[in-house]
Amino acid sequence: MDPLALKVLRLQDPHPIHTVGDVAVAIGRLGGHMNCKSDSLPGWITLWHSLTQLNLLVQGVLLAQKMNEFG
Repeated sequence: MDPLALKVLRLQDPHPIHTVGDVAVAIGRLGGHMNCKSDSLPGWITLWHSLTQLNLLVQGVLLAQKMNEFG
């Protein structure tokens, strides 16, 4: 995973992220996965929506960095 995307994910999700499973659940939360005790890991469609959302957040960070560079 891209280091910037992981940093954005860690800022977005208040839960600690230490393992690949934690990353999968954190990405799933972006797409609406509730992560209740009885839930399994997020499904493919939820992960797809979540990764789209994460990509938009990363693009926003990159645009904000460019705005700071060029005033």
